[in-house]
Amino acid sequence: LTIYQRDNLGTMLISIVNPNAEIREGFQFISVETKDGRTLSGFQVDRDNQVTVLRGLDGQDTTIAAKEIKQVQPMGRSLMPEGLLEGLTAQQLRDFFAYLRISQPISK
Repeated sequence: LTIYQRDNLGTMLISIVNPNAEIREGFQFISVETKDGRTLSGFQVDRDNQVTVLRGLDGQDTTIAAKEIKQVQPMGRSLMPEGLLEGLTAQQLRDFFAYLRISQPISK
């Protein structure tokens, strides 16, 4: 969840209960197949007529020349796992959402 969603409880709940319901632009995971048979995946952080830049889950950027790309496909799924709320008590759920709505970290 990004900070922009934390002030809207309805949006936040939907994003957690069904992470695939809405995937914001810029947060869509894509798969790139190259002409030499490699498959790369990540978030597209830049693209022009020369290159596509993917950011992987490790935070590292990979630059792929446009002439080397065979196919680009959106994965269509959020990276946030489903079922995060399963097994939590009602009080744990209240505490969880209260914590998520805090815009500043709690200091120890």
